[in-house]
Amino acid sequence: MSKLRCKNAEIFALPIKGLVPDILAENICIVYSPLADNAIILNTDQWTLLKSHIDSGIEVDCSLMEIAKDLLDCDFSKLQDSRIKNKYDFNNITILPNNKCNFSCSFCYSAKGRSTTVLDKEKAFKALDFFITPSTNERITISILGGGEPLLSWELVKDIILYAENRALQFCKQLQISITTNGSLITDEIILFLKQHNITTVVSYEILESIQNLHRGHYNEVKNKIRRMFELGYTPQFNTVITPENVSLLYEIVDTAYKDFPGIKYICTDPVILPELYPSVEGLKSYHDSFIDGFFKAKEFGMSLGIKIDCTANISMDCTMTRYCPGEMGITANGLITVCPCVSSEKEPHFNDYIYGYVSLDDIVIDDEKLNKLLNEDINSNDRCLNCPMKYNCAGGCMHKNKMLSPEYKAETCRFTYEFGRRYLFNKLNMAIFEEYGQDIKTILENETRQ
Repeated sequence: MSKLRCKNAEIFALPIKGLVPDILAENICIVYSPLADNAIILNTDQWTLLKSHIDSGIEVDCSLMEIAKDLLDCDFSKLQDSRIKNKYDFNNITILPNNKCNFSCSFCYSAKGRSTTVLDKEKAFKALDFFITPSTNERITISILGGGEPLLSWELVKDIILYAENRALQFCKQLQISITTNGSLITDEIILFLKQHNITTVVSYEILESIQNLHRGHYNEVKNKIRRMFELGYTPQFNTVITPENVSLLYEIVDTAYKDFPGIKYICTDPVILPELYPSVEGLKSYHDSFIDGFFKAKEFGMSLGIKIDCTANISMDCTMTRYCPGEMGITANGLITVCPCVSSEKEPHFNDYIYGYVSLDDIVIDDEKLNKLLNEDINSNDRCLNCPMKYNCAGGCMHKNKMLSPEYKAETCRFTYEFGRRYLFNKLNMAIFEEYGQDIKTILENETRQ
């Protein structure tokens, strides 16, 4: 790795083998500076000289010195600001209204925590009082998620939205609220309320009939509800979970969404990583490789249709962080405060590891020492991050996923992150080069090979 990373700077060389034909990839690399959000294509001789200049101050050609200057032009403030500093620094609160659900999705992360528990309304208000204050950040967000299906507690959800809006207005805060639902309980009344209050609605929906019925069921019911949203002029976003059954169907997912719901603008297509779905590390690797290939083809296709196709790995490549999750204030259905709302009930593994406080009718109690310890888990906590070119994008990965996976499976997710990032950077450079020169990287390399 020493040849692929500068000694005195976070600048890395990534091979392009596998991204262009092997005969063209020899002696060519992507030089990437994540902290400068900058990348460039160089040959290995240029990289060697550039590295020598950065590491040892050796004089090189003026053009390489300019490249070095650009790669070293880092905005460290963005990196430092990515993490919550203390319990008064949260700019997002996640509220889990209940642990109930009317679906039994095969890959549900919170299925083990199912119960009839519903969040006490006064506890929800108490949490919002703590979160929205005169000293709160000017821009704040509220995410209403499942521990269950939020719309099973619609009256509570509506009260939370109205209370939060009034409090944000009182203190002149810019508030954005989102809600994630399986879509089955949507009514005209709910649609019009959400539209009136400018709530972002994310529908967890698999788009393809066979996949929806395999993993969630209720295909026709949910499809009709979504169509009604569009009829009433309210455009949801889709969250489509990518499993071994649909990983080869990403292009078809986008095509079907466009045909079924003209006007759809955003689809998040995240891989599902449950060890039981992949009986071997080799199986997970094959799945990951299929996802990378399918995602970027679907992303390009989506762009041609006016649909943004996204996933967490893609979003992370636009960020520079030292910690994957900046820190969560998640209010569970029983009023506990968790740093990871994906773990919503004491019935789920590692639940107690994430709890750092609770909401009572009288007060908010937070264990500052435990919260600070949780927030200090970052790329510096993991030796595997040290020499990884994507470490400031991945930022150590999801804390919960890290706990779930064995070292072998975690190593494969790290490989996936690296390969996804390599493809992302290549595509981004390819687009920029085509716009400037009217030729893509492959064509330019072919022309240089002939000379």
